[in-house]
Amino acid sequence: MVTACMQELLSSEENKTNDVRRRVESGRSAQNGPTASPSTCSRRHLFTPSVPVAPRSSVRRPPDSNIVVDRLLTDVQGALEQHGRRLMLRDYLDTVRFEWQEVALIVDRTLLLAFVLVTFGATAIILLQAPLSTEFLFGDHPAVPATVGKD
Repeated sequence: MVTACMQELLSSEENKTNDVRRRVESGRSAQNGPTASPSTCSRRHLFTPSVPVAPRSSVRRPPDSNIVVDRLLTDVQGALEQHGRRLMLRDYLDTVRFEWQEVALIVDRTLLLAFVLVTFGATAIILLQAPLSTEFLFGDHPAVPATVGKD
């Protein structure tokens, strides 16, 4: 559930990046002069006068430098905010990954300890159930009835 949320955030960040790129590219094309989009090309015949009109002068006015600078600063600010959000998201994911690694380490050591204890316990039980193990380990001799050998 957390990973799906993180993937959604990352995809929204990528979409924002693409939007910023499109805005920057459209700003560049606006600086280079007007471009005709497909929708304006298809409707152009509706606004074309039947009487020929003298072409406009080809002298372009330079765009206002304040507008260009403001647009660039806005784009830079958006990119910096996006980068900050990405860094925060990456830090969060690294923190979650580190916490899960710690949990895995604790569980791993606990299971190792349980395995060792069960193995030694089972081995001890099996060895102590052998018929001669008590005599070998503790030096006890089984009680031999005295009447068997004296008759």
